[in-house]
Amino acid sequence: MFVACLTLLAVGRVALSFAVVQKTLQTETVVREQRRLSAKNDELREQVAQLSSTVRISRIAESELGLVAASHIDFPRPLGSQVVAQAAADR
Repeated sequence: MFVACLTLLAVGRVALSFAVVQKTLQTETVVREQRRLSAKNDELREQVAQLSSTVRISRIAESELGLVAASHIDFPRPLGSQVVAQAAADR
């Protein structure tokens, strides 16, 4: 009886050690994946910063799209305000 209990405890101890080793390996795998994804995110942030550069966007607008920088901006007045002013003057 004592030998059976001792054997059962030994088997339980081995099973527990095996489970701890498995969880450690899984944790290491997750940590490696997290580091890989963090590095990829850093690369993507750098790429976004390069692609959103105003100098780059201006160059593409001029060379590929044929756009030019405005020398003067003129905002048109709404037509409705002229009509209201004319109607008031007619009365």
